Amino acid sequence: MMRRFANLFLILFLADGAISVLDELFTAVSGMHLLIQPRDFLAFLVLFLSVPVFVAMGLDRRLPKRVFLPMAGYALWGGLLFWPMPLYIPKGAFGLIMALGQLGIGLAGIWAIRKQSDHAFLLSPSMIQGPWFSLKNTLACMSAGILIIPVLLCLIGVSAFSSYVEAKTNGFMRITTTGLYMNEKTYGKDGKTLRLIPMIHIGRTAYYREIGTSMTNGRTLILAEGVSDEKGLLKTQFSYDNMGELLGLDSQSRMQLNATYVSTDFEPLDPSDAGAGKPHIVSADIDLSEVSPATVAFINTLATALSETDSPAEAWRQYTTWIDSQVNDENALSDITYDIFTRRNEAAVAMMTKALPRYDTLIVPWGALHMAFIEKEAQRQGFILLTENQRLSVSFREALGHLRQVQETTPPAAR
Repeated sequence: MMRRFANLFLILFLADGAISVLDELFTAVSGMHLLIQPRDFLAFLVLFLSVPVFVAMGLDRRLPKRVFLPMAGYALWGGLLFWPMPLYIPKGAFGLIMALGQLGIGLAGIWAIRKQSDHAFLLSPSMIQGPWFSLKNTLACMSAGILIIPVLLCLIGVSAFSSYVEAKTNGFMRITTTGLYMNEKTYGKDGKTLRLIPMIHIGRTAYYREIGTSMTNGRTLILAEGVSDEKGLLKTQFSYDNMGELLGLDSQSRMQLNATYVSTDFEPLDPSDAGAGKPHIVSADIDLSEVSPATVAFINTLATALSETDSPAEAWRQYTTWIDSQVNDENALSDITYDIFTRRNEAAVAMMTKALPRYDTLIVPWGALHMAFIEKEAQRQGFILLTENQRLSVSFREALGHLRQVQETTPPAAR
């Protein structure tokens, strides 16, 4: 019984790998996934059976682990969408590479079986002999499981969160085991260039420096993000400096841009700074007076939490306390969401559309959560994706190292 189950898993694993390779090759030629239905069905069966295969190896010492452990592990990794490999392998080659990996593991298993089996490529009765249970084998597998399961659960959580972030930002923000990456996308249409650069309020100094020096001269306009406050509604200066200093990160507000500031009519605000050849920069955001009272209160709460507290935990407590006080006011929460995202997105798109006839290159360095909306509008206007450029904005190792250093040098009484 156990031999038949193991052979069934081996056949399904190989079939899944072979059909996946064929499907990827057909897709490369025709542009269509011709075998997607049988491929998905087999992938589900293999993933479903991989868990009992792991259990079976722990209970039955006779099953060759060097054959089935790589297969079951690869199947479970496939259930995690092979994270984090999609972040490092080009999308066009990813499916074929991972399908070839599965087929290769399956063929290696067959090769190992052929050395001991009476059958050409399956487990024979001669390979499944003797007592099936061994306390030593079971205890060893249980010990390995105790170590592996927490890691697997952690990978599942990180993979799910990474997939959520990438989907929420339409690929403009990506999380890997090394850090947080921002993915710039460059679009083109009729000789016009549109650079969509996702930003983050605090990040590595090198990240902001690279963006600042990448601004091209000529007929270029930078659409700046940043809500203005002409009527003085903001009670506290909005700043992420405290958070940045704690993690050893720089602030976006200090990013150097060698550009000439212009009005919304694209005229230099300072005639003496005409800056021949330098890119222009214009405010493409809204003013605080244009949003609802609930949004003003929310921004004031967030500004106070970030600027007047040295502890991230205290800042989070102040923020969540205010949010909890508004949770039953659906209109207020709806207004906040509309003002912070939709209203500002529409302002950026309106400025982009207005500026297109005047400039050859438009650069939009806005927050990553705004980018999906702006990209969709660019595609609606006929822009076509040309290139992508991924930059490391936050290194987890660097940030954690700086945080540890701060904690070691801070007197206990001051913590």
